[in-house]
Amino acid sequence: MRCILAIVSLVAFAVLISFGVLLLGVYDVSATKPHSRPVVWAAELMLEHSVERRASEEPAPNLDKPGLMGHGYEHYKEMCEVCHAGPGVRRSEISWGLHPEPPNFADEPMEWNEQELFWITQHGLKSAGMPAFGPTHTYDQLWAIVAFVGSLPEMSRQEYLELGQAPDESPDNGHEH
Repeated sequence: MRCILAIVSLVAFAVLISFGVLLLGVYDVSATKPHSRPVVWAAELMLEHSVERRASEEPAPNLDKPGLMGHGYEHYKEMCEVCHAGPGVRRSEISWGLHPEPPNFADEPMEWNEQELFWITQHGLKSAGMPAFGPTHTYDQLWAIVAFVGSLPEMSRQEYLELGQAPDESPDNGHEH
Protein backbone atom coordinates (compact mmCIF):
# COMPACT_ATOMS: atom_id res chain seq x y z
CA MET A 1 0.00 0.00 0.00
CA ARG A 2 2.86 2.38 0.85
CA CYS A 3 4.40 1.68 -2.56
CA ILE A 4 1.18 2.69 -4.35
CA LEU A 5 0.91 5.82 -2.21
CA ALA A 6 4.53 6.71 -3.04
CA ILE A 7 3.91 6.26 -6.79
CA VAL A 8 0.71 8.36 -6.70
CA SER A 9 2.54 11.05 -4.72
CA LEU A 10 5.42 11.07 -7.19
CA VAL A 11 3.07 11.37 -10.16
CA ALA A 12 1.12 14.18 -8.47
CA PHE A 13 4.38 16.01 -7.70
CA ALA A 14 5.53 15.65 -11.33
CA VAL A 15 2.19 17.02 -12.55
CA LEU A 16 2.44 19.99 -10.17
CA ILE A 17 6.01 20.74 -11.27
CA SER A 18 4.95 20.52 -14.93
CA PHE A 19 2.07 22.94 -14.42
CA GLY A 20 4.39 25.24 -12.46
CA VAL A 21 6.83 25.33 -15.39
CA LEU A 22 3.97 26.00 -17.81
CA LEU A 23 2.23 28.68 -15.77
CA LEU A 24 5.32 30.51 -14.52
CA GLY A 25 6.84 30.88 -17.98
CA VAL A 26 10.08 29.22 -16.89
CA TYR A 27 10.75 27.65 -20.29
CA ASP A 28 12.26 30.08 -22.83
CA VAL A 29 10.14 29.93 -26.01
CA SER A 30 12.08 32.62 -27.89
CA ALA A 31 13.20 31.79 -31.42
CA THR A 32 16.72 33.04 -30.68
CA LYS A 33 17.57 29.99 -28.58
CA PRO A 34 17.13 26.34 -29.57
CA HIS A 35 14.99 24.04 -27.46
CA SER A 36 16.57 22.08 -24.63
CA ARG A 37 17.78 18.55 -25.41
CA PRO A 38 14.83 16.84 -23.68
CA VAL A 39 12.34 18.99 -25.61
CA VAL A 40 14.15 18.32 -28.91
CA TRP A 41 14.19 14.60 -28.16
CA ALA A 42 10.47 14.52 -27.30
CA ALA A 43 9.50 16.68 -30.30
CA GLU A 44 11.55 14.60 -32.76
CA LEU A 45 10.15 11.36 -31.37
CA MET A 46 6.58 12.68 -31.59
CA LEU A 47 7.17 14.04 -35.12
CA GLU A 48 8.67 10.80 -36.41
CA HIS A 49 5.88 8.60 -35.07
CA SER A 50 3.11 11.02 -36.06
CA VAL A 51 4.28 11.27 -39.68
CA GLU A 52 4.84 7.50 -39.93
CA ARG A 53 1.33 6.88 -38.66
CA ARG A 54 -0.36 9.34 -41.00
CA ALA A 55 1.63 8.91 -44.21
CA SER A 56 -0.12 6.72 -46.73
CA GLU A 57 1.11 3.23 -47.50
CA GLU A 58 -0.09 3.84 -51.06
CA PRO A 59 2.85 3.78 -53.48
CA ALA A 60 3.97 7.05 -55.01
CA PRO A 61 2.85 7.75 -58.57
CA ASN A 62 5.37 7.62 -61.41
CA LEU A 63 7.87 10.33 -60.46
CA ASP A 64 9.82 10.01 -63.73
CA LYS A 65 7.17 11.74 -65.88
CA PRO A 66 8.53 14.22 -68.43
CA GLY A 67 8.34 17.80 -67.18
CA LEU A 68 7.79 16.75 -63.57
CA MET A 69 11.24 17.89 -62.41
CA GLY A 70 10.82 21.33 -63.99
CA HIS A 71 7.40 21.72 -62.45
CA GLY A 72 8.73 20.59 -59.06
CA TYR A 73 11.63 23.02 -59.40
CA GLU A 74 9.27 25.96 -60.00
CA HIS A 75 7.40 25.27 -56.78
CA TYR A 76 10.55 24.44 -54.80
CA LYS A 77 12.32 27.62 -55.94
CA GLU A 78 9.34 29.78 -55.04
CA MET A 79 8.38 28.27 -51.69
CA CYS A 80 11.01 25.87 -50.34
CA GLU A 81 14.47 27.16 -51.25
CA VAL A 82 14.15 30.04 -48.79
CA CYS A 83 14.39 27.57 -45.89
CA HIS A 84 15.78 24.34 -47.39
CA ALA A 85 18.44 25.81 -49.75
CA GLY A 86 19.52 24.08 -52.96
CA PRO A 87 22.67 22.72 -54.58
CA GLY A 88 25.16 25.56 -54.23
CA VAL A 89 22.42 27.91 -52.96
CA ARG A 90 22.30 29.00 -49.32
CA ARG A 91 19.23 29.39 -47.17
CA SER A 92 17.89 32.91 -46.92
CA GLU A 93 18.09 34.97 -43.75
CA ILE A 94 14.46 34.22 -42.94
CA SER A 95 15.38 30.63 -42.06
CA TRP A 96 18.38 31.40 -39.86
CA GLY A 97 16.31 31.88 -36.72
CA LEU A 98 14.14 28.80 -37.09
CA HIS A 99 14.32 26.11 -34.43
CA PRO A 100 14.40 23.35 -35.35
CA GLU A 101 16.60 24.26 -38.28
CA PRO A 102 15.08 23.19 -41.60
CA PRO A 103 16.96 20.36 -43.30
CA ASN A 104 19.10 21.20 -46.31
CA PHE A 105 17.81 18.62 -48.80
CA ALA A 106 20.83 19.02 -51.08
CA ASP A 107 23.40 18.29 -48.37
CA GLU A 108 21.66 16.07 -45.84
CA PRO A 109 20.48 12.49 -46.36
CA MET A 110 16.72 12.19 -46.69
CA GLU A 111 15.20 10.74 -43.55
CA TRP A 112 11.66 10.51 -44.94
CA ASN A 113 10.32 8.15 -47.60
CA GLU A 114 8.28 9.56 -50.51
CA GLN A 115 4.90 9.02 -48.85
CA GLU A 116 6.06 10.70 -45.63
CA LEU A 117 7.55 13.64 -47.52
CA PHE A 118 4.28 13.98 -49.46
CA TRP A 119 2.30 14.03 -46.22
CA ILE A 120 4.61 16.64 -44.67
CA THR A 121 4.43 18.81 -47.81
CA GLN A 122 0.65 18.48 -47.90
CA HIS A 123 -0.07 19.03 -44.19
CA GLY A 124 2.96 20.97 -42.85
CA LEU A 125 4.45 20.61 -39.39
CA LYS A 126 3.24 22.53 -36.36
CA SER A 127 5.87 24.50 -34.45
CA ALA A 128 8.52 23.81 -37.08
CA GLY A 129 7.81 26.67 -39.47
CA MET A 130 6.79 24.17 -42.18
CA PRO A 131 3.59 25.39 -43.86
CA ALA A 132 0.92 23.11 -45.29
CA PHE A 133 0.85 23.33 -49.08
CA GLY A 134 -2.17 21.04 -49.48
CA PRO A 135 -4.66 23.91 -49.35
CA THR A 136 -2.96 25.72 -52.25
CA HIS A 137 -1.57 22.89 -54.39
CA THR A 138 -3.00 19.94 -56.24
CA TYR A 139 -2.11 16.31 -55.65
CA ASP A 140 0.07 16.33 -58.80
CA GLN A 141 1.84 19.56 -57.82
CA LEU A 142 2.67 18.15 -54.38
CA TRP A 143 4.09 14.98 -55.95
CA ALA A 144 6.17 17.14 -58.33
CA ILE A 145 7.71 18.86 -55.31
CA VAL A 146 8.40 15.48 -53.66
CA ALA A 147 10.02 14.17 -56.84
CA PHE A 148 12.20 17.25 -57.08
CA VAL A 149 13.25 17.14 -53.42
CA GLY A 150 14.20 13.47 -53.86
CA SER A 151 16.55 14.41 -56.70
CA LEU A 152 18.38 17.20 -54.85
CA PRO A 153 21.14 15.12 -53.18
CA GLU A 154 22.43 13.95 -56.59
CA MET A 155 21.98 17.31 -58.33
CA SER A 156 24.93 19.58 -59.07
CA ARG A 157 24.84 23.35 -58.65
CA GLN A 158 25.00 23.74 -62.44
CA GLU A 159 22.06 21.37 -63.01
CA TYR A 160 20.05 23.24 -60.39
CA LEU A 161 20.78 26.62 -61.95
CA GLU A 162 19.96 25.32 -65.44
CA LEU A 163 16.50 24.26 -64.27
CA GLY A 164 15.85 27.92 -63.48
CA GLN A 165 16.73 28.87 -67.05
CA ALA A 166 14.34 26.38 -68.67
CA PRO A 167 11.25 27.93 -70.27
CA ASP A 168 8.17 27.99 -68.04
CA GLU A 169 5.65 25.48 -69.40
CA SER A 170 2.63 27.00 -67.66
CA PRO A 171 1.06 30.48 -67.89
CA ASP A 172 1.04 30.78 -64.10
CA ASN A 173 2.56 28.97 -61.16
CA GLY A 174 -0.56 26.90 -60.59
CA HIS A 175 -1.27 28.25 -57.12
CA GLU A 176 -4.88 28.69 -56.14
CA HIS A 177 -4.11 31.71 -53.92
